[in-house]
Amino acid sequence: MAAPKEYSKKDLSLRDFSGMNTQSDRKMIGEDEFSWLENVMPIGHGNMRAVPAPSAALATLPAGEICYYMAEGNLLNVSYMFMFCNSGSCYQINLTTYAITVVGAAGVFSGVTTKIAQWKNERICIIDSINGYFDWNGTVLTAYKGTLTSIVTIVSGGINYTSSPTVAPATGSATFTSAIGIGLVTLVAAGTGYAAGDILTVVGGTSTLAGTISVSAVGALGVITGINLTTPGIYTAAPSNPASVTGGHGTGATFTLNFSVISVTVTNVGSGYTVAPVLNVTGGGGSLANVTANLAFNTSGTTIAVYSSRVWIGNNRTVVYTAPSSYNDFSAGNQGGSFVMTDDTLRSNITRLFSANSYLYVMGASSINIISNVTVTSPITSSTGVITSPSVTTFSNTNITPTSGTYMPDSVLPFSRSLLYAVDYGIMGLTGSSPQKISDNLDGLFQKVDFTQNVSSGLCVIFNILCMCFLVKYNDPITGSARQIILVCFNKKWYVASQVAAVNFIATASPDSDVPVLWGTDGVNLYQLFANTQGNVAQTISTKLWDMGSPLVTKQALKLGVECISPLSPSSMTVNVDTDYISVAYPLSQFNLTTWTNSAGGAITWTNNTGGAIIWAGISGYAFLRSDANNVGNYIGFTLTSNSPNVVYNGLHLQYEARTPWVGVPW
Repeated sequence: MAAPKEYSKKDLSLRDFSGMNTQSDRKMIGEDEFSWLENVMPIGHGNMRAVPAPSAALATLPAGEICYYMAEGNLLNVSYMFMFCNSGSCYQINLTTYAITVVGAAGVFSGVTTKIAQWKNERICIIDSINGYFDWNGTVLTAYKGTLTSIVTIVSGGINYTSSPTVAPATGSATFTSAIGIGLVTLVAAGTGYAAGDILTVVGGTSTLAGTISVSAVGALGVITGINLTTPGIYTAAPSNPASVTGGHGTGATFTLNFSVISVTVTNVGSGYTVAPVLNVTGGGGSLANVTANLAFNTSGTTIAVYSSRVWIGNNRTVVYTAPSSYNDFSAGNQGGSFVMTDDTLRSNITRLFSANSYLYVMGASSINIISNVTVTSPITSSTGVITSPSVTTFSNTNITPTSGTYMPDSVLPFSRSLLYAVDYGIMGLTGSSPQKISDNLDGLFQKVDFTQNVSSGLCVIFNILCMCFLVKYNDPITGSARQIILVCFNKKWYVASQVAAVNFIATASPDSDVPVLWGTDGVNLYQLFANTQGNVAQTISTKLWDMGSPLVTKQALKLGVECISPLSPSSMTVNVDTDYISVAYPLSQFNLTTWTNSAGGAITWTNNTGGAIIWAGISGYAFLRSDANNVGNYIGFTLTSNSPNVVYNGLHLQYEARTPWVGVPW
């Protein structure tokens, strides 16, 4: 066998930074891709930057409370985070002052499944899987389960009332007020000088709106011969009979007025009702009035959205919706309503309602419908003016994909004109009616995600770049244990971030209105993620294992180097040269940097009179860190670890030399 040839030393430099790729083996990914990239953002050519660390805890829930769901709400242009806890409580946290307000004490909500939606900027609407529907205006929490609607039906107005009767429920705490109005009018004195079409206003009594009578016919000298009741008026006390009138062209007309109950107003909706109570009408001098109350909207639900000036609530396969421009009127008489999803494309139940892109998305585990074109029809009347068909709400309900959806409601995230969501095999992006998987490069990672744990999502601006973020529980094969990581994507590049170790939920809120900020909770504390550019954050950069153009030739690593810009000396940085056989750590020499040490060799930290770190000229800035190396393999790559804050990586460099080729294969 001929002796191996002598090969020249060669250099490899990596400055084009793409994202992570776990779809293929480390040896087979792209030349500028990474097998793992944690807490380092590959922004562009020669610009890969350590992400900021999380803030300190900004708010802490009371002892014993564990948050399982949170979302932003805006009340009068102040941004809050609403945190729902396992005890059934809810807390409102001001995202400017971090003051905590109790929305509901333990047991008010179920502590199982609760979701919120924003109504204008005046209140949040809350749906609970067991305890029903609520709204919160920043001061008062109103519960609608077991309460009465504001609508009382007048079955019979009765006769001969002289004042407003008392209306009271047979049971419960609801309270009411009533008003009477003219039910029947009889001409007593016809007067003179009147003309057909005259409008006569009733004099006397106590009213907020006086009754009116129109003259329909007159005889000689303007004597009234025909009348119609035009307005019954709104009275608490009737005038004495015969009642006089003003207006019109004549004088002297009087009438006998018979008053009935025309309205009943709910002043206290009560609580605890399971059926509508019987209403007793007493007093007022009259008789035969019959009025009935109705229970308020009384359904529970698991998802809620505000769309087309209405609240929509999903419960199993049913969607209910409010009347136009109302957050609490679900009555059919005012064009509220409900419908049941009967299509076989929805194989189970509705998992999420989401308003975006001019549609209401109705999402199931494996299908998505859209609601659109919400309108109210005009009532149809007969030739005699009788309404034969009342106005109703109509809309289009269209299935856009029968094969893709999600059972993870908190993973749903709007991004530009797309709707993103998690499935067991990755992250999907729905644009128009075409769902596409956007996380192919994370296929290997998704095989190790624990989908028995909740997946939540949010948007965040990091280094002026809008990023989409998904929190998952990852069974880490390196540590042998599960941990929470955030999957981050921008410009089709993926990397992972680890912020608060025990974070169990993330959500977006925008205290400055136009900049999405990501927040996280460990169940007890609230943190702003990616907020602290001076805090240490553990970084890992694992490159491709390069074959240098020939996997059949062994190579020896001779030197390695790291170019970076750091506000502080990156002394915590270590680099391993990895091969297909072994990984060896090498110390880096810090050229062009000055390090202050004491007599024992320990680093000296300089601080000013306020305790802030002093950065010495010559310590920070551009650094070229390098080391000799001696590691052999068919494939060679780097693994760099550091916790230095705010580092910008400009390039990774390797000098190598080809060694022994595969016998019989030319170099």
